Amino acid sequence: MAPRVGLRLIPVVALVALVAAGAVAGYAEWRLRRGAAAAEGTGEIDAAARAQGLADAQRLEQLALVAARLADHPELAPALAGQAGSTEDGELPAPVPLLEDLLDRHQVELVVARSAGEGPPLRAGGPEAAARALAASELAAQAAAEGRARGAWAFGGRLYFAAAERVAREFEAQGVAAVADQVSQATALQARALGRADAVYVVAAEGGGATPSAATLASTLGRAEDGELLEALGRARGGPLVAALEEGERSEPVEVVLGGRPYRAVVVPLEDAAGRPVAARVTLARQSGEIGLLRTVQAVALAGGSAALL
Repeated sequence: MAPRVGLRLIPVVALVALVAAGAVAGYAEWRLRRGAAAAEGTGEIDAAARAQGLADAQRLEQLALVAARLADHPELAPALAGQAGSTEDGELPAPVPLLEDLLDRHQVELVVARSAGEGPPLRAGGPEAAARALAASELAAQAAAEGRARGAWAFGGRLYFAAAERVAREFEAQGVAAVADQVSQATALQARALGRADAVYVVAAEGGGATPSAATLASTLGRAEDGELLEALGRARGGPLVAALEEGERSEPVEVVLGGRPYRAVVVPLEDAAGRPVAARVTLARQSGEIGLLRTVQAVALAGGSAALL
């Protein structure tokens, strides 16, 4: 009887060995494909981040052209020259039609123009506090000193792309014209369309830095993923969000898990006119191929093991 039992066990042992060899080969193939997918994914996410950066740069260029057009308009310098003092009730004066026209035609959030003297700024669009802040910003001061300036601008927990241009008449400075466009959901959607990857805009906390008061402003992710993003980036290798917001460093691609799904992410700082980081754009792409392949290998091994026990 014993020889018969031994003979019956030979096919079972052979099948188990075959399944084990298949599982090992499958795992080795998964490891190879995982490495190839990681390399390919790194190139893809870098390209997506560059494309989204070009979209932001293009918007800044458009705003710079609007600011230059406003500064060169023949009606603006006389309006600034005639603007002196403040209104009796302390409010900003009514905008000239030129500013409102630019606001409508170029779809910007805020247009301001201030004289070189002590008069309050003219403004169209946006809240009054933002208009005063933009007119008194380092962006406007840099434009007055150097002729023009552009960059990200943060105020009141919001993020704007902004540009400013010196206003001059007969080679004499009359003031500064500035325009700003708020970073919104439309900004994130455009970045996703151009980069073919999700985009999230994060503004730094007051005083700078990736503190808990750093906030997500615009995103193409779902609500659950948005709620996990800042914490996940804080745990990621190299601290990419802190490096971007505090040191102005672009991150290498890092892996994060949001909503139970793996993503590859790149964090890019957004700088103000003086070159200081005030916000960041996070480019994210889902990783799915390697997870699916691993599950396939696991399923094959499990099925083979079950067959060997029959």
